[in-house]
Amino acid sequence: MSFGNFSVPYGWNFDGYVAKIDPNGTVLWLKRIGGTEADLVTDVDVDAMGNVYIIGQCRFGSTAQFGTFSFNPTGVYDGFLAKLSPTGSFLWMKNTVATSIASVRPVSIDVTDAGEIVVCGTKEYSFSWQGTSFSSYDQDDMFVARFNSSGILQWGRTFIGDDGDEEAQAVAFNDAGEVFVAGRIKGDVDLGGVIATPGGAFAPMVAKLSATGVAEWATTFGSTAFQGDGVGDLKVDGDGQVVICGWLYDGGVIGQDTLSTVAEREAYVASLSPTGNISWSRFMATSYNGYGGTTSASVGIRKTISMCAGSP
Repeated sequence: MSFGNFSVPYGWNFDGYVAKIDPNGTVLWLKRIGGTEADLVTDVDVDAMGNVYIIGQCRFGSTAQFGTFSFNPTGVYDGFLAKLSPTGSFLWMKNTVATSIASVRPVSIDVTDAGEIVVCGTKEYSFSWQGTSFSSYDQDDMFVARFNSSGILQWGRTFIGDDGDEEAQAVAFNDAGEVFVAGRIKGDVDLGGVIATPGGAFAPMVAKLSATGVAEWATTFGSTAFQGDGVGDLKVDGDGQVVICGWLYDGGVIGQDTLSTVAEREAYVASLSPTGNISWSRFMATSYNGYGGTTSASVGIRKTISMCAGSP
């Protein structure tokens, strides 16, 4: 693979990569990760110092390389978190240790200016991360993990439902260091004293956790259709307002807004208050009568800026 003036060798299957580009579009460096099996980078973020953080998964069967760091996956897929310097040197790498039949799939990362890290993902069967066990049933379950800037695990949480197949899809900090996670759930999910109840199969869910990982609230919405709804992304602004996007199947309800659609699925974007109430929602509906429709995969938000003017 070539990118700008840089190139990396391939590993006979999918490889992960991370690259840095300056404001003028010049590629400054390019790094490959993985081994000879299917390895993926799923998300990236940076801190205020320009350090780069990546997450992803590596498949069993070969040694996954991260500069001078490496590991051998023990599950079908093991997850990883790695940090690179602003110049592209790998500073550290932290991998999961899964059981032989397990799959660990980190999907979303958020990093504070100071380098605090939160990661969410989906797992099948059990794994551990730095000695902390993330237990599981035999179906997909959500997990959330927080690390300090040195990659040391601060806490980890597993959200297990009574009907299986929960999927985490996005995570974000607010300015207070509290954590918001979004995904979809198929049955009631105990977040640790807070129960999230879906309205239908694979209902979108947003939950808030304290800075120490204690669940504070959970909100679900969507349709009652069997096919299931989804979450594409989640962001939080400086005031703690949450913005989420995704899609609904065969109509649905978000707060006071109801979507009646003739298409199979329609995209949505919605805002939630810091306490989990739906502030507003918008649907992107098509007139197509049948399969297909619209989906929404990613959302961006500019943090609120407050200004004051006067005279002494």
